[in-house]
Amino acid sequence: MSAVAQTEADQLIRRFIEGKREDTDTPHRDPDVLMHYYWDEEMSQRDVANELGCSKGTVQAWLKKTDIGARSQSEAQSFERATFTPVNSSGHEHWWVRDPNGGTTVGVHRLLAIADGADPREVFTGDTEVHHRTCIPWLNMPGMVEVLTPGEHHRTHTAGEWTTEDGIPVLETQD
Repeated sequence: MSAVAQTEADQLIRRFIEGKREDTDTPHRDPDVLMHYYWDEEMSQRDVANELGCSKGTVQAWLKKTDIGARSQSEAQSFERATFTPVNSSGHEHWWVRDPNGGTTVGVHRLLAIADGADPREVFTGDTEVHHRTCIPWLNMPGMVEVLTPGEHHRTHTAGEWTTEDGIPVLETQD
């Protein structure tokens, strides 16, 4: 099937599911709706429940009642999306993503450095650190992180020389 035909087919399916949802107060009981969100869209049971306005237990029960069935543990893990951690114990925001080795945690500040133009190889080597120029580890804004050597990072924090950029206090980088 061509990409255009696939897109058109996907749109028809979505309209069909939306129509079925509008026709009932209990869309979680409809096998087509459950199949679409749970298997086709690869949503978790909790996400399906949120989408349909019911509990996760209700989704579980109706997956069983409609003979759709739940994914196995390995299938569920293969569908799992990235998970966001707003602030960890060090004050940093992180994303956790499943990979073949189990999972990887990536700091938002590292992703921001790349979005700001840093070379990903430089960001993810052990030879560099991503510095929050504001000293607030959860304040991830463009221009507020930079890639430094460990020595530069230490000197910057030790010197404690502050300036202001756009009304935000930032540490002056010490080379």
